[in-house]
Amino acid sequence: MANEGDGSAVYDVRVGDDGYIDGLDVTESDGSITTYLFRPANYDEVEAARNRAESAASLAISAAGTAETQANDANAAAGAARTAAAKCSTATKSAEAAVQKANSANQTASASTTLASNAAAAADGAASRAEAAANQALQIANSVAQGAAGESDVAELRRQNGQLATMLADATGKFIYMDGTVYCPTSKASVSGDTVTFGNTCSVSGSTVTLA
Repeated sequence: MANEGDGSAVYDVRVGDDGYIDGLDVTESDGSITTYLFRPANYDEVEAARNRAESAASLAISAAGTAETQANDANAAAGAARTAAAKCSTATKSAEAAVQKANSANQTASASTTLASNAAAAADGAASRAEAAANQALQIANSVAQGAAGESDVAELRRQNGQLATMLADATGKFIYMDGTVYCPTSKASVSGDTVTFGNTCSVSGSTVTLA
């Protein structure tokens, strides 16, 4: 249904098949058309529904943002947990290695203590034997000095001196020279038949052997 205005605009009222007015179209003199919709009877309900829809959409967007943030935080926490687990594994391996080293050090210390104890016991025994031999040699020497000793006593004195020199060489780890004889410490020389083998502390230069 159209209605001519005052010549400046044309108003066209649109009526639906159900007899209700759908809207108003205004055609201006320049040919432009402006449409005006009529407010429906349930306008308040429609507006309330639209507001609820907009609010729900806003909440959904906010919830999506929150979920994304939480997901990022969860990923970061998972990464930190993996890093911590790796560090824990490394620390565990380091601790196990340290325990093994400590056990090895304890075993070495225990072995060293045993060796030292054995060496001390051997030294005590050697000292006792040396003291006994020295006393016996002194008695023989006194007899020789007093002219009361025979050839057998002199031979025994020499044997005792040899024992003392051998004990002294073993106790000090040094070579002892006495009466034309070199007494070697067992830690630096060994004998097999007619062959004498010296340790790496000794050296040979030409026909000279240096015992150290």
